[in-house]
Amino acid sequence: MPEDSPGVGPKYEVDGILRVEHVPGWREIPGHLRIQPQAAPARTVSGPASQETGAQDLASTLIAEWLWTYAEGTKGCQAGDSAAWSLLAELPQPDHFLRILPGCGGQSFIEAEFYRGAPELIVEVAPSGDECSFPQNKALYAKAGVRESLAVLLEEKEVSWEGWAGDNYAALAQSPDGIRRSLFFPGLWLDVQALLDGNAARLIQVLELGLQTAEHTEFVARLGAR
Repeated sequence: MPEDSPGVGPKYEVDGILRVEHVPGWREIPGHLRIQPQAAPARTVSGPASQETGAQDLASTLIAEWLWTYAEGTKGCQAGDSAAWSLLAELPQPDHFLRILPGCGGQSFIEAEFYRGAPELIVEVAPSGDECSFPQNKALYAKAGVRESLAVLLEEKEVSWEGWAGDNYAALAQSPDGIRRSLFFPGLWLDVQALLDGNAARLIQVLELGLQTAEHTEFVARLGAR
């Protein structure tokens, strides 16, 4: 992999999104925006952070652990974070993603050190709704084929999870037990309060219950049959 080149300047960005037409060449993009080998996040999470940046880091760490745990238990899926995606003519960098591998029927692939196509799930951890990029990126994600998007809004203490419903994104309902369940990824269960409270043990405990369901077992079998 080429060494890192000078940082990306404003001339490569429009509204905070890197755009292909503004980049002289793929390999001129700094290495930290290219696909890097990723290791699973640490299993130990510290106590609640008092500062905004600490709270955002904690929530991001929990989401990464949640997605990695799902991917580890779902052969044919891959979780990752902070990677540049070539979506049509733009290069957004979602905080986290979950995708189905191409050999298992997924719609994304790797070419020239970039992810191309679209991940099935994109996640963003934002300080507030005003700083969340999903609203302005929704049309891009829809056209590119992102099936679900999840936004963690720290100031509002809210989690917004939307799924593609044929002609637009629609909110995924939260069940009375406080659990959100992905429609596209069977077994991907999220205890919203555990996430907002920074309760890693509870977050993973609920996810593991999802991984034990018959729906998840059938999903893994379908992926393996491709």
